[in-house]
Amino acid sequence: MLKSLINKALKKGSNDLHVKAGSVCKIRVFKELVDLNEQLISDEEVNNMLLEMLGDKKYDEYKEEMDIDFGYEIDGFRLRVNAFYEREKSGFIIRIIPTEIPDMESLKLPEIVKEMALKPKGLILVTGPASCGKSTTVASVVD
Repeated sequence: MLKSLINKALKKGSNDLHVKAGSVCKIRVFKELVDLNEQLISDEEVNNMLLEMLGDKKYDEYKEEMDIDFGYEIDGFRLRVNAFYEREKSGFIIRIIPTEIPDMESLKLPEIVKEMALKPKGLILVTGPASCGKSTTVASVVD
């Protein structure tokens, strides 16, 4: 089920998948949350996917703490996951991390960014709202 949801999200152009028991799955497209499907997902389905990703020991930790952040890889996709327990229901949010790092030219970063990255000292802050490309920018600069 997890693979299917990830593939659907990617086909619709999203890297963010939101899954919560008792709700329809949602994806983030152009900063808006939109329904991925029409079917409500059950608590059992959510917990089965979490158990698959976490394994028994980490799943027990999640159930005790009611929140956990972790990385997971499935079929060549790297995932950053936040699992939570909210209003007596399990859920998780997945960020699908692209396997290919785009170069700075394809991101149309200004030349000054490249110059700053080559400096031997200093601090560069990359800031912005969710889903605006901060991680992609940093990966490209480091690469």
